[in-house]
This record gives sequence, C-alpha cells and structure tokens, in this order.
Amino acid sequence: MAEHDADAYAKALMGLAARVDALTWVSGALLRSHPHPDQVLAAWRERAVDAADSGFEIANEQYRALFHEQLRLWAGTLEAEAGRHG
Repeated sequence: MAEHDADAYAKALMGLAARVDALTWVSGALLRSHPHPDQVLAAWRERAVDAADSGFEIANEQYRALFHEQLRLWAGTLEAEAGRHG
C-alpha cells in the first residue's frame, strides 16, 4: 500500500511540475507578444501586492516563503522584459 501511495504522490508532483512549466512558457510567450510590457509590469506590481498579502489555501510557512520567492522571480522576469522594450 505504501508503494502505491508513493507512486500516486510522485505522479501528482510530476503533474504539478508540468503545469508550472507550461504556465511559465505560456506566460513568457504572452509577455513577449504584448505591445507594452511596461503596462504589464505596472499591473503586475499592483497585483503582486494583493497576492503577497492574501490568504493561502495552504496555511504553511514554508509554502508562503516559496510562494513569495516565486513572486520575486516573476517580478524580475517582468522587469527584464520591460527593460528590453524600454
């Protein structure tokens, strides 16, 4: 039974990783095709404050720290893309 649980967890983890990777590629393509990346960056900054201050379905400090780190990484990506066009 434990082996089956481990396989199910591994499959779920791979599914989440694949979804995150796909969303990253889609977001990058959308950002690159946007005619005004600076507007995207401004909207991001406004929304990122809401996201950072919001509640989470997973009430776990490690999750919150990882989520905030991902927000910081996306902010850097958006700033770099806006800089390419500025």
